[in-house]
Amino acid sequence: MNDIGFKLYFYQNNKLFKKVAVKSGHHNCLVVGSGKDSHIKLDNNRVSRNHLQIIYDENGKLNVQDLGSTNGTFLNGIRIGENRLLKHKDKLQLAGVNDILIVVEKPNSNQITGEDYDLINKLKSKNRIFLGRSSDCMSY
Repeated sequence: MNDIGFKLYFYQNNKLFKKVAVKSGHHNCLVVGSGKDSHIKLDNNRVSRNHLQIIYDENGKLNVQDLGSTNGTFLNGIRIGENRLLKHKDKLQLAGVNDILIVVEKPNSNQITGEDYDLINKLKSKNRIFLGRSSDCMSY
């Protein structure tokens, strides 16, 4: 039996650099940021020290919350502040920077393969992600 609740894929500079499996039945909290105390450390000056947290609660729900970051957290292209529920295939973008992306996957779903490593260019070609400042982006 698979006891993985979610898998998180962290991309930076168009490359997968970290995979995190979130185990079912366990409360977890990951802090993502540029600070030395962050669980997932990103090397980008637009990312706050403690930028966001991802929480897997005792009910098996995965949530994200921006921690008052300067440049924001975007869930599927929409800026968030308060706690939001994450679902399979959701995409988190940090600080309006297109080269930092977190993808949420459920286990036993179509797994990310080698041909998907350049995910940002793939999304850009499908007009699902925009390059430029977040204020210049259009949402559909």
